[in-house]
Amino acid sequence: MGRAWIVRRLTGQTSTRVYTCPGCTHEIQPGTPHVVVWPDDGLGGADDRRHWHSRCWQARDRGRYGR
Repeated sequence: MGRAWIVRRLTGQTSTRVYTCPGCTHEIQPGTPHVVVWPDDGLGGADDRRHWHSRCWQARDRGRYGR
């Protein structure tokens, strides 16, 4: 369905920054397990990566997001 993505699951153990989840627009605090995704088209770079709550990423196609 649509675009292909590379998904990397992070434990949060090395996270030091706060990110905003594009699914729910809530913050992902340092130390929180989450996923980082970027397009699998060979184009773009680090600016194309997005940090999502794991549940928000799983629910993205259903239009339901949540922490």
